[in-house]
Amino acid sequence: MTNSIDIYKPKFMMRVVEQLPPVPNFIKSTFLKNRQHFPTESVIFDITKRGMAMAPFVHPRIGNTVMEREGYETKEFAPPLVAPKRPLTTDDIGNRLPGEPLFSGWNPDRRQAELLQLDLIELERAISLREEWMATQALFNGEIIMIGQGVNKVIIVK
Repeated sequence: MTNSIDIYKPKFMMRVVEQLPPVPNFIKSTFLKNRQHFPTESVIFDITKRGMAMAPFVHPRIGNTVMEREGYETKEFAPPLVAPKRPLTTDDIGNRLPGEPLFSGWNPDRRQAELLQLDLIELERAISLREEWMATQALFNGEIIMIGQGVNKVIIVK
């Protein structure tokens, strides 16, 4: 019986993911530092208008002016998934990989592990670029338009 490692088990994949190089994300890291992650499919949040009204001018003899509280509104949002995938075929592991020496002697198992790591890096980068694009759209356009397979949503940022 041979000792083989299943490279698709979470234990192995987490070690690869931990070693992924960080993806540059200037907008997210500069302007959106207070991020929260939720384990649920939807997010419930409150929208307040606190601090959006300017104080009124008044004559010195009149005194203070009452400013009413604006209140809040509770909303729920179920974001679409960002879940790219890349299939691994026998053709992929049967051919030499980019950067692999011409006469390396790599077997298909070695190519499979290398290709899986390259794919994880590329897919992680693709997800990070999508997040950076969404952050940029929110800051500059005030909305995020999400159009994809079965998805057509707009988030308006107030």
